[in-house]
Amino acid sequence: EWQRRNIYRFGKYRKCHEKGIRRKVLLIESWGEPIDLRKRIVRWQTNIVKTIDHYVANPQMVVHYTVSREEPQRSETDVEDFDKFVLTSAESATRAVSSKYSLTRIQSSEAESEFRSVCQAKVGDLAAIHELSMTDTGIATETQQALNARATLQAQAEGLKAAARLEVDMSRNFIEAAKAYHSEGYSDEPIGKIAERLRLWSFVQA
Repeated sequence: EWQRRNIYRFGKYRKCHEKGIRRKVLLIESWGEPIDLRKRIVRWQTNIVKTIDHYVANPQMVVHYTVSREEPQRSETDVEDFDKFVLTSAESATRAVSSKYSLTRIQSSEAESEFRSVCQAKVGDLAAIHELSMTDTGIATETQQALNARATLQAQAEGLKAAARLEVDMSRNFIEAAKAYHSEGYSDEPIGKIAERLRLWSFVQA
């Protein structure tokens, strides 16, 4: 039901037969390989790609495709290896599209739609691309190290910001306390000096 087969007479394409019994005229006719019309699914790890934010990835991809039902014979008469033709088109589409997206958006539905659209344009009407998507980003070792280093720096920066905010809050509290000491007559030193002493005493107690 899902197979077709090209018939050649004296080496020239004659017809694409559907299911059923067929007779072959010896020495005059030859048959091509069976053409499968069912959906084909191929997974592969594509060539290394570079995202728009300059990260290197080696993503895991999957492509679902079928031979053209209108002209299935062309999958044999127009290309040497139909499956390889679709796969190389998908790989090329992956590299072209990946360079337009950041690492965090490369698996978005928008990117997936563009993957499929570009691949379909490359194979033309020889095949129907039903899906071309990324199942795993496959971050390269160098990229992973860079991401880890960036995450560490970001954490350190956030820690420094938090420490700075705490420092400001503590200073304000000591200044308010110093003002109270000064106004109540406990010390006639400048408020800043009083605050400095209070902070020192607090540190020693801690």
